Amino acid sequence: MTYSYSAGEIVQRKINYISIFFAIFMLILATGLTVQAASAEERWEIFYDDGTAEEYYFWGVRRIMTCGPVEEPGRMLAVQFEIPGQHVKIVGVKYYVREAERFKVRLFDSEREPLPIDLEVTPTSSGWVLVDISKYNIVVGERFYVALEYVPGVGVSGTCGLIDAGSRPSLGVDTESPKGRSWAVLEDEWMTSEEWTSKFGVEDGNFMIRALVEEVPYHTIRIDSSPKVSDIIVDGEIINSEDLPVTFDWAEGSTHTIEVANQAKEIERDTRYGFLRWSDGVEEPFRTLTVTGDLELVALYTVQYFLLVTSHYGDVKGGGWYDSGSRAEVSMTQTQVDHGNDTRHVFIGWSGDVISNESSISIMMDSPHSITANWKTQYHLSTAFSIEEIGVPEGRGWWDAGEVVYLATPPVIEIDENSRYKCAGYTIDDEALKSKTEIEILMDKPHKLSWIYYHQFKVKVHSTYGALDVSGNSLGKPVKNEEWFDKNSIVIVKLQPVVKYENSTKRIFSRWTGTISDITPDLKLTLTKPHEIIALWKTQYYVAFEFISPKGDPIYPETSPRLVLTSPEGEEVTDIDYYGSWIDKGRYHVKELTWKEMDVRPSDFSFIDIEGPGVFNVPTLIYSVTVRVNDIFNIPISGAMTKLSANGYETVKYTGPEGITSLYTPIKSYTVQISYLGQSTKMSGDASVTPFIRARIYFSLISLCSILVVIAAALIISIIILRKRLAPTPARRSPITTPERGLNKCPFCGGEIRPDDVFCP
Repeated sequence: MTYSYSAGEIVQRKINYISIFFAIFMLILATGLTVQAASAEERWEIFYDDGTAEEYYFWGVRRIMTCGPVEEPGRMLAVQFEIPGQHVKIVGVKYYVREAERFKVRLFDSEREPLPIDLEVTPTSSGWVLVDISKYNIVVGERFYVALEYVPGVGVSGTCGLIDAGSRPSLGVDTESPKGRSWAVLEDEWMTSEEWTSKFGVEDGNFMIRALVEEVPYHTIRIDSSPKVSDIIVDGEIINSEDLPVTFDWAEGSTHTIEVANQAKEIERDTRYGFLRWSDGVEEPFRTLTVTGDLELVALYTVQYFLLVTSHYGDVKGGGWYDSGSRAEVSMTQTQVDHGNDTRHVFIGWSGDVISNESSISIMMDSPHSITANWKTQYHLSTAFSIEEIGVPEGRGWWDAGEVVYLATPPVIEIDENSRYKCAGYTIDDEALKSKTEIEILMDKPHKLSWIYYHQFKVKVHSTYGALDVSGNSLGKPVKNEEWFDKNSIVIVKLQPVVKYENSTKRIFSRWTGTISDITPDLKLTLTKPHEIIALWKTQYYVAFEFISPKGDPIYPETSPRLVLTSPEGEEVTDIDYYGSWIDKGRYHVKELTWKEMDVRPSDFSFIDIEGPGVFNVPTLIYSVTVRVNDIFNIPISGAMTKLSANGYETVKYTGPEGITSLYTPIKSYTVQISYLGQSTKMSGDASVTPFIRARIYFSLISLCSILVVIAAALIISIIILRKRLAPTPARRSPITTPERGLNKCPFCGGEIRPDDVFCP
């Protein structure tokens, strides 16, 4: 290593370099390297081939061939070049190809690491293809490699017609005198051309790739430190500070690393030498230098003092080392530090070498200094209404530790006459509800205060009759028969639907009116707004209906007439129990009065006024005809069929035990036919004139039976008398044997007569 040279020594060294280069040049020629001057600017072409291509090789997948696929990247043919002891710049490369197909230019250093070039070219013709790479400024000082890389893709190449990668230039090969400097590369695997060609059974040779280089000048680089307080590391080699300055002769374009070993060196506590910058203005202690000319580099150091800034919280800027005589700008960029748990610290000023309440201060660094940031603790008081619409209560915010906060809230906040917010109390820090509207809070920790309000609506329920019960929730608790209830709570209204009185009168719930219209007496509603509802009632009386004939007499037909009324509300009333029904008070229009599908309503009967309980007469056009049937002995005949006919209308009934039956007809003129035991009689009349008729049948069942009994009795008596008259004189009879006892002979017919028989059988 040389530390300094005179001008004469430098000239002599250049002469020696030229001599050495010339000797090496001759040595390389002897080993097969050809160097050919390319221009007057000291540019040379380096090659190992004789310029004639006996073969053309292609990097295929299966074997060396002029067609075929190249499916993967990293397949290359390369040539190794030697430049010992001299730095040159590679300004161009040349390839001898048979096909004008695209490929990539690749260069590698002596360790076969890629050099900074990855250039894809497409030749315009076959033969020698020159690629200018001077702009890449690649300088080498020893062995390097130039390669042709095939580009993957899709296409068909050569006469084989196989799919390849779209890049298949065949490289010329000089097979006359292989120099052993050709290589085949598959990704990171390097094979000599001899191994590669023998693998595929072809002839070895020199790949026709050439390099164009030019001479690189040398420059003097002097490195030093001021003051000498640190070692210098050059290209990884440590140079002690006692050996500084040092001088190097480096080729132009070459790259070197330079670093100060120590950026700082302590003089005493809180005082040191600190790296300032390089003499050329570069402020980084580690640098990479690309040589472009002579250069003197000095690592400059200065005295520095330490500013100690102490703060338990916040983000402080400005502490650290400062050059002597400079000013330190110290600032507290975060004057409030929120810890995320409702606790924070607030900056209140500086103490130490500087006393100030400002967050930003300036300190002259003429010696070491120390300052401390002072803080106070604050706790957050969170206050809220349970209903956001009310707003934000007072007291919310940050309070100094130890303060006592007094807060109060209104018991009721009116919205309007039917809506309000009512306070049920407060909860603090998730404790149980306290039914108060004021509180004192000691800020010894964060607190959360919530005023619990309920949105309430007024519910007014009116009813003239019946027992009324209104229940719901107020302030979250069940209440009864109040007017204010919580919003969205369930309010239940129960009303006695029927009120009965002892005078056959009762009140019937009809419907609700107001904000709710419903026909059920019991309501269950979710309270979303105020309500005022009124119960409407109707009066009912217990009434009976009696049908009367045109003469005003009650009639009781087996089939009652059909009476259809229209209520005051316009509703039809059809299901009427005529013997007793509860009917609403009011005037009812008679819509229909029929009997056996015939209209029997008088023309002047159009309405009924129900104004109280009782029996109401219903006039009809139904006439009553009473029929009495007797036999010739004036005995009533029961079961006689009576058939009344009147202009197509017929009705049949049978007489009762008294021989009487009543027939009803909607037509005045009638004919009644009475039939009994084959006997029949017919009678006519006018129901409005003769409502009662008497009919006579010769024999009834009773009279007929009586006659038959008399006849039978007479016959029996006659037989007895006749028998006595015709009886013969008794004759002596022979004794009766035991078997013959008990039997007699009829003197007339000779039949056997038992002792107990009166007549001959």
